[in-house]
Order: sequence, then C-alpha cells, then structure tokens
Amino acid sequence: MESKDKQEQELMVTVQCLVYNHETYLRECLDGLVGQRTDFRFEVLVHEDVSTDGSAAIVREYAERYPEIIRPIFETENQYSKQDGSLGRIVDAATHGRYIAFCEGDDYWTDPLKLQKEVDFLEAHPECGMVHTSAQVWEEGSGRFREELFGREGVNFQSLLVWSPITALTVMCRRSLYTEARSSFEPEVVRTWMMGDYPLWLWIAAHSSVGFLPEPTGVYRFLAESASHSTDHARVMKFAFNAYEISRYFADRYLKGRKAWWNYVNARFSHLYHQVKHDHFAMLGTLLRYFRQDFGRMSFKNRLRVLKSEFKVRTKPERYDRH
Repeated sequence: MESKDKQEQELMVTVQCLVYNHETYLRECLDGLVGQRTDFRFEVLVHEDVSTDGSAAIVREYAERYPEIIRPIFETENQYSKQDGSLGRIVDAATHGRYIAFCEGDDYWTDPLKLQKEVDFLEAHPECGMVHTSAQVWEEGSGRFREELFGREGVNFQSLLVWSPITALTVMCRRSLYTEARSSFEPEVVRTWMMGDYPLWLWIAAHSSVGFLPEPTGVYRFLAESASHSTDHARVMKFAFNAYEISRYFADRYLKGRKAWWNYVNARFSHLYHQVKHDHFAMLGTLLRYFRQDFGRMSFKNRLRVLKSEFKVRTKPERYDRH
C-alpha cells in the first residue's frame, strides 16, 4: 500500500490503458504498469471494452490487488465499434493527472523507472509538450525481437508529417496540451481517422518541442492482425493512405510557404512509394489518385515524369516473354 503522504499528493500521471481481447498479454502489461517506482502519485486507468475473452476478469483481479493504482472502467457495450468518439470522451473525462502516459493491453513496459524518468524530463524542459523513448519490437510471427530499436531523436513537426518513429507506449505528454489538441479536432474529421495517436503527436509537435530519451522503456508487439497491421494488403494500404490524409490535414494548417509545402509532398510521396514498391504496378495508380489533389495542376504525363525522375518509378509494366 502507498503511504498516506503519497496518497495526499497531487496526481502527477494518469496512464491510459485500453483493453479489448488482450487476455493473452494483459498480465504482462499490467505488471509493468503497477511495478513503476516513483516519488509521486500516479494511477492506471484501465478501459475494458467488453472483451469476449477473459480480459475483464484479469482487470478485476488487478483492481482488487492494487486499488490505489488501478482504476477500471467496465463498459456494458463496446465503445470502439461505435466510431463516434465515445471511447475517447469516456477515457478523457476520467483522466486527471498533470501528465498522461499510454500503454494498450497487448504492449508492456520493461523499465520500472519509465514514469519517473519522463516526469523528471518534462519538469526540467517546459518547452517540450511530450517526450518519448525507444522501444523493443517483438514480432509475434517469428517469435523474436527485432535487432533494431524503434524510435529516434530529432522528431519535429515537419519530420512527423512524413513518418512517425513514435510508438504510443513510450510517450508521456502534458494533459493541458492533450486536452487542447483533442478539443481542436473537428468531430466530422476525426471520424475519418483510423488512428488516434498520430494526430495527437502532430498537434503537440506543431505547438511545442518533442523530447526523446534513447534507452528503451517497453515492448511493442508487432501482431499479424491489429488495427495497423494485417495480412490483408488492401487493409494495410488503406491504413497507410489514411495516415497521409491525416498529415495532409495538419500540413494545410501549419506549414508556411510554398517551398515547405512541396518538400513535404515530395517526401511523403516518396515514403508511401517505398511502402508499395514491391507490390503490383497497379498500386501506383492508387498512389497517384491519393496525390491528385497535390499534383492536380499537372498533366498526367507530367505527373508520371515527376514520378520517374524524382522517385525512380517505372511508368510502364515490365514486358514478359510468352514463350
């Protein structure tokens, strides 16, 4: 049990932990959260979204064992499937810490000082709206860790427009900025977004600096099927193009100057091209359609010329010998 003095302290951090059908991984996740060693008070807000496995029972178990840390929310109907923002509104209304950290039920933290290090950093760097660390990546399919860590330093708004090296489980941000960001997004736009963390990182990076701590603090599970990964090629590409639409939304609002705009378009297009370069030639047509609004003043012939010269893209399918 925490000491009385600590319980009377200001709530420094709320950890948002979203759970749905995470029974296989959930204990490892919750162990990493309740095992944090800090000199401040923190809470773990666990949102259980009517799982069909044994996740709810595990959340109840941990809430009983760690009542001073775990604050569970048990839904009676699945909120995520509504796609109307109800999930975010419920979790945000229950979030009261000065800072917010994140860890979904299939990921986990490995550093018991993660929260302490990140609070210390943000307290010492008021110019930073958020801080993130590197993470290990566990590939469920191969049953092993990737050799390289995920995450890098030097992230800013323009680099995030092209690609995000930030995984949510490593992030801590200021609740004041989090709340302001969430309230600034138009509901009709948010409903078209397939991800909630990337827009948040972009908004915070547009209004403050982003800090980085190089040591890994957790493990991101790369699952065969998840919100962002799938064996279904069409689903993967839909997710990638939606990320472009999100970055376009923020580029329209915060990029200043024609040169900065075109640098962004070229870099983003190049990144997407490399995501599909090993696939069928027809995918380039899909890519062009997504960028038609940016290359709209160019003829189709000139657009192909740009692709060929700037990105080394084949503009004709390969010829195959029929013999």
